[in-house]
Amino acid sequence: MSARQENAGQEDAGQENVSQKNASLENAGQEYKAAASRHAPCYRENPEHKGIVVFIHGFMGSPRHFDRFAEQVYQQGFSTYALLLPAHDCSAKTFASGTAEMWQEYVDAEIARVSGSYERIILAGHSMGGLLALSAALRSPDKINGVVVIESPLKLAVFSAKANISRARFIFSRKSNPIKAEGLAVLSVRRTPDLLWHVIRPFSELKKLMRDTTRALPGVRAPVTAVYSLSDELVSIASLDILRKGVSEAGFKQVVLSNSTHCFYPGNERYEVEQALIGALQPQAESNL
Repeated sequence: MSARQENAGQEDAGQENVSQKNASLENAGQEYKAAASRHAPCYRENPEHKGIVVFIHGFMGSPRHFDRFAEQVYQQGFSTYALLLPAHDCSAKTFASGTAEMWQEYVDAEIARVSGSYERIILAGHSMGGLLALSAALRSPDKINGVVVIESPLKLAVFSAKANISRARFIFSRKSNPIKAEGLAVLSVRRTPDLLWHVIRPFSELKKLMRDTTRALPGVRAPVTAVYSLSDELVSIASLDILRKGVSEAGFKQVVLSNSTHCFYPGNERYEVEQALIGALQPQAESNL
């Protein structure tokens, strides 16, 4: 066999291997889409194959939080994969079994899985999902090309007067209220009378993840794009300063919104979030800014 024939055979084998991995992911995506739950994860392969954006939802959240954002990313030639974290899309009792280690191990495993098919991997996390994304970027620096952090808590605002007022408005508003409708749409843990009781333990896991992520920030080298809102009723805007100072060795961009809540973005600010995501897909985002 000539060297040219041997090289051609190796290339064919490599292409076949990549095709098999892509088929595996695609089959997984089809299974997810066929699942009964509206909170099922979703993989969508883009034939342009520029890379993949892995979306990671937040505490009690759902892949549905990213539906519109994923569509914008797909239009840029990137595949999308919205994860469903363990101990989500379940009863309150099952949710209480969730741990920071469980969530992180799952994210790391899924990143390892897609890395066999994609050279460019961007992580986009909302709330707790952003903390998991930052930790994953630290643990797999050779695989992650960028991180987009959206309203991720490095400091909470849950006990502030503004937060209490916002929650009261949420509770007593009608379901047709767009802010309430969006919040309920992405809530994947079933609402039962004992929900608050079962949230206590996983909430302590979230606090642990916040502490560990804050300590680890100086080790992050992937470019970071941070999106925070002055009107977030759960996450303090001080989180943005903590993040910016912590990842001082990485490229950094920030977008500060005025009117968005933790899960709801008015039309013009949704566009700003979309543009932040699209900007993070560009290779030049990997240099210090």
